[in-house]
Formats: sequence, structure tokens, C-alpha cells
Amino acid sequence: MPCFLFLLAARGAQTAGADSLTAIARDLEANCYRDALAKARHRVRENSGDALAWTYVGMASVRLGERDAALEAFENAIALSPRDPRPFFDAVLLYDSRNDLDKAVDRYQRGLAIDGKDETAQFNYGRLLLLQGRPAEAEKAFLRTLEINPRDAGARVELSRLA
Repeated sequence: MPCFLFLLAARGAQTAGADSLTAIARDLEANCYRDALAKARHRVRENSGDALAWTYVGMASVRLGERDAALEAFENAIALSPRDPRPFFDAVLLYDSRNDLDKAVDRYQRGLAIDGKDETAQFNYGRLLLLQGRPAEAEKAFLRTLEINPRDAGARVELSRLA
């Protein structure tokens, strides 16, 4: 995920703890994952209902190789803020790495239902569908990718393979 999204998300926070979210985002941007994780965990201990802080716990945990903790954090963020597509897309990667493709597909579908214009998510969803042997659905995902960005070379290549 591009670093600037960390800052945008933190700047958008309208809570009293926006400063702590900004500090976490800066640590993530600076690749200071242990510091970010410590701050994000502190934040969720203070406010377990903070979905963005849970997302940050997940992001830092992934970078530190703590995949189980990351997945738990992303699922907490999803439960708290089911209209935010980011933790859905983040959880997909972890389910995929566990070879739990059904859950990965589910998280892509739920995330894309919220933000269907995420080019990378659309493309990767198509690739995942191909892995599951679902070429007709994959083709639709690649076509949606091209609707978002008509110059997406990856989607064009995948569609040509399906032809």
C-alpha cells in the first residue's frame, strides 16, 4: 500500500487521538514497524473500537512477519468498520498466503462491493479466480480492471490468455 495512504487516513481521523494516528502513520511510512506496532497496540488498548488503529496494527504486524496477529487485527477492523475496503484487501493477502482461497475470494468480493474502482484489487481478484478455476468470473474482473484503467497491461495479458 502506498505510504501516502497512511498519512491520508490519519489526517482524516476526526477523533481526539488523531495525533497518535498520525504518529503511527509516520512510523509506518518511515519503515519503523516496531514503533508503529507499539503505538497502534497502545491505541487499541485505549480504544478497542478504533478500526483504523486495528488496521495499523495489522499493517505493522505484516511487516514484522506476525501474520496471525495481522489477520486478527484486519478482521477486527472489518468488524468495526465494514464500509472500509482497506482491511478487506489486506486480509486477502494473508488468507491467500494460508491457501484459504475461499476466504480470500470472500474478502475481495466484500471489499470490491465497497470500492469497485480499486484497479489492483480488481486485477488480483481476477488472478485469484483463475487459481480457483473460475475463468468466466476472472474474465469479468479483468474487464472491470480495464474499465478502471484501459491501459492496464496485466489485465490485457490475462484476457488474451483467456481468449
